[in-house]
Amino acid sequence: MKKLITFFILLSLFTLNTTFVFASETLETNINQKRLELEVRLEERKQLLEQKRLEIKERIQEKKATREARLAQWRKERIRHFFKRITIRFEAAISRLERLIERIEVRLANIKANNKDLDTSKAESDLNDAKSLLEEAKTDIEAAQSNLESVLSANDPKQAFSVLRETILEVKEKLIEVHKLLVQVIGDIKGLRVGEGKNSDGETTDSLVP
Repeated sequence: MKKLITFFILLSLFTLNTTFVFASETLETNINQKRLELEVRLEERKQLLEQKRLEIKERIQEKKATREARLAQWRKERIRHFFKRITIRFEAAISRLERLIERIEVRLANIKANNKDLDTSKAESDLNDAKSLLEEAKTDIEAAQSNLESVLSANDPKQAFSVLRETILEVKEKLIEVHKLLVQVIGDIKGLRVGEGKNSDGETTDSLVP
């Protein structure tokens, strides 16, 4: 009887041990499975976050590119407006200088016709220099107008403005030099002391001064 009881006790202990081992293995398996599922979810979340980050970065770059393109276009329009305004001023100045040259030429012609012994070569030389310089300025403006869009298409408004600014400064210097030469010619004409008061064409010498 004791042996039978002992057998049942051992059997119960074995069964409990087996159940405990099985339960432990099952628990460990579940824990491993849960850990694996968690790692998978974390990896998926990480990939999703990375994808979102890239999408946001692309949108930012697109907006930046669009903003820069708009800014570049705005700068180009400002350059066009600025150049047009300067061109109008230059053309008005050139017209005034051309009219002044015509009047000086008429005055010199009258002086030479009425005073053949007077030496007008210096005044005529300066006047020819002024006319040549004025033609160069006109050519520079026309070339800049023709090349304006080509310069602006370089996608660098700052560089485009630098090129146009250089041309504008050169034209301005030439027009200033033309004016100086014409003022000098007028002074030479006054120095000839011919036709004091009213000239043969009815104009006073001082009327030639711009």
